[in-house]
Amino acid sequence: MDLDRISTRTAELAETFGVRTPEVVAGKVPAYATERLRLSFRLGQPILTVGAGFDDLPPIEQVGALANALLVANLVRTGQTKLALAFAVPFLLICFPLLYLCFYHGYPAWVTLSVFAAFYVIWHLLTVGLRLRRIGYRVDQKVAEVMGREVVDAMIDHDIRNRPSLPALARLYYTIYWPSETQRTQRLDATFGPRTTV
Repeated sequence: MDLDRISTRTAELAETFGVRTPEVVAGKVPAYATERLRLSFRLGQPILTVGAGFDDLPPIEQVGALANALLVANLVRTGQTKLALAFAVPFLLICFPLLYLCFYHGYPAWVTLSVFAAFYVIWHLLTVGLRLRRIGYRVDQKVAEVMGREVVDAMIDHDIRNRPSLPALARLYYTIYWPSETQRTQRLDATFGPRTTV
């Protein structure tokens, strides 16, 4: 794997998109990361881990995977405050009155805490799910605007090809938290017109 070439290309793409350049390192990537990239953060700095097999992807998928990772990193990093507010404000407005009612009616502590925990988990999953779906659409839109629709189409094709081979839990995660390939294509069609095949 030519890590210098990947780092250089990542830096070029980061400049093109106007986002922070991540540190690029070689390492182990989970099997469900079919693009052979893993994004993480250390003290707010994005780290892009490139796994074995990245060089085996077609060039258009390599550049698409790098662009996607850069934009996801930027949207996750810059959207932390919004996400916290989107979670906290409605949660507090609904949950605290609910807790007050539980205490007021004299429900046992375990009932009150169970209600609180269940509501917390459900609200967290809902908030994260909505945020990740929005990120998915925004990444597709930006990559198509800057690099052309064919790059996004190549990544959608990559996902369609690799989705069946993912572990069941990963497939469930993507089904719940990420827009489907059909939804992504419909959004792109609405903005850029129907996909052209060569």
